[in-house]
Amino acid sequence: MATSKLPTIGEEHAAVLKTSLRKLTFAPLVGARGLPELIGVHAPPKSIYTAPQDNVLLRTIDILKKSGRVYAYGDDVVCEMGSLNGEGQSLFHFRLGRQVEAGAECWLANVFTCIDGPITFPPPRWFVRSLFTSDLLDGRLPRIRMYAARPVFDMDYQLCSPGWHPKSGVLVHGPHVEPVFPAPADTGLPALGRLPLHLRTFLGGFCFRSDADLANALAMFITGLLANHFVREPKGLFLVDGNQPGLGKTLLVRCLGQVLDGADPLLVPLLANDVELEKRICATLRGRWQSLVFIDNAKAAGGRVISSPTIEANSVAAEASFRILGTSEIYIRQNDLLWVITMNDTRVSPDLASRGVPVRLAYEGRPEARTFAGPQPLAYAREHRLEILGELAGMVLQWNQADRPSGEQTHRSHVWAAILGGILQVAGFPEFLINAGEAAAAFDVQMDELGALAEAAVVHDGPFIEIPCLAEQSDAIQPGDKLLPSDWLPIFKRAGILAETLTDLVSKHAKSIRAGQFLSPNVGRTVPIQANRRSGQATLRVEFANRAKGKRYFFEVTWDAPAVDGKLEAEPTTKPTGPPKPALKSHPPTPSAAKPPAPGVSRPGNDEPWE
Repeated sequence: MATSKLPTIGEEHAAVLKTSLRKLTFAPLVGARGLPELIGVHAPPKSIYTAPQDNVLLRTIDILKKSGRVYAYGDDVVCEMGSLNGEGQSLFHFRLGRQVEAGAECWLANVFTCIDGPITFPPPRWFVRSLFTSDLLDGRLPRIRMYAARPVFDMDYQLCSPGWHPKSGVLVHGPHVEPVFPAPADTGLPALGRLPLHLRTFLGGFCFRSDADLANALAMFITGLLANHFVREPKGLFLVDGNQPGLGKTLLVRCLGQVLDGADPLLVPLLANDVELEKRICATLRGRWQSLVFIDNAKAAGGRVISSPTIEANSVAAEASFRILGTSEIYIRQNDLLWVITMNDTRVSPDLASRGVPVRLAYEGRPEARTFAGPQPLAYAREHRLEILGELAGMVLQWNQADRPSGEQTHRSHVWAAILGGILQVAGFPEFLINAGEAAAAFDVQMDELGALAEAAVVHDGPFIEIPCLAEQSDAIQPGDKLLPSDWLPIFKRAGILAETLTDLVSKHAKSIRAGQFLSPNVGRTVPIQANRRSGQATLRVEFANRAKGKRYFFEVTWDAPAVDGKLEAEPTTKPTGPPKPALKSHPPTPSAAKPPAPGVSRPGNDEPWE
């Protein structure tokens, strides 16, 4: 009977050496992460579970939670990743909405590995898609309510340092900032002189039109530290305006991005096609984390006003939603964004004007001959970012310690205005928003149209009541007609208002409805006018007797100075001959009886009424 041959001593040593070398090959090297190992997934190429599916998914979710790196953020799933340059951390999307991002399995391999017998392998794509579309994921991950690359304030106005704050749901990837409480402000100084050192140096080179514009710019920076407070409650839309190109509007917003995010913000051009604008904004926000939606150097062809339903709706919404470029998918994110538009001689729609916060720059002369006083703002913002953030945070903490008084400024975003007004009042900047009415009148093209309509009504003996100014010391009131919207159509035509719209409408009834749609929201608005060689103010009023008679509109006019000899000066230097003109009643005058327009009041060449 044959017996087995015993291994020699050399063979035994060879086997031990081979086993040791194998163990050495699989031993973790210095710096290896020792990632958790997940069992229950078959090694490639098979796409099957080797354990009950839900058990495997629940074990995986537990690994994600214990990693301290994976979060739910809105409808997304994100993961903390270190920057390749070694400077700080950022977030990477595993899932965007309900769509699992391409390459998510590669990034997930930084969190755990899979093991099947002796084989170790990264999470396969089929499993990653199953994981991030599973109902089991809902509600099981820590949820981010606010993410920022700078310190922000929680809902109790406590400054959140870098890191994860589970109680408030705040995640900060940014440097530590030491707040600096501002010294008591000397109200006798200009606004720039009241700023703390670094803000004064940083903003000193910009040619703000007034102290109110500088205060509004300061509010823009502070709003960035409180963006999580103005999600359900909307915040202002900042309109950075210049009286000519080259004044530093774009530079100011770039500095804002540098202070808030530590990086230049990506710019979005204003596109005439609002759908394409929506997709461009979406691509910008998905491509890189930033705090701003920055519409730079907005222009409208042919002198038209800036109007965008995308901006108007999303800037005040609690959740901003955009269509993803090239798909029918919708990208939804929490609206903790700052919305900023820069342009020259801003002309915007009434909706944008009412949401707007004016930050106006102005300079008389050639802008290329102008130089910034002191250091270059962008370089200074980059170098002294921590100090600038500290001064801004100090203003918020000072207001918090003063029992959070509310400001008295009025704005469409009233909660935001009350909080920012209180902060700036305590810091010594009561000028916040005092220029809002003036700027809104300048920005809002409808105010110009209302002024032209009032001038046409006055010049052509339309529906207006003259309120004597104090200088006249007279109690006499000259009544005018109060007309239905349909009777206003000739005045609209003489003023050149809604010309294209009214021409395109066929029936007089449709034109009357459109005229009423213009008049109704402007009731109570006051505009400056120049008519019959006099200046004054006109306020649109409405009289509503009953449903049968309808709404009748008219202007109340107050002149800045009394008329010559108690009468209005005739506009033409040479009076036309012929019979006296009839006053404009419910029917328009004939073309031959129409009075020539006053300077600045345009009218079409054809004086026939719209019928």
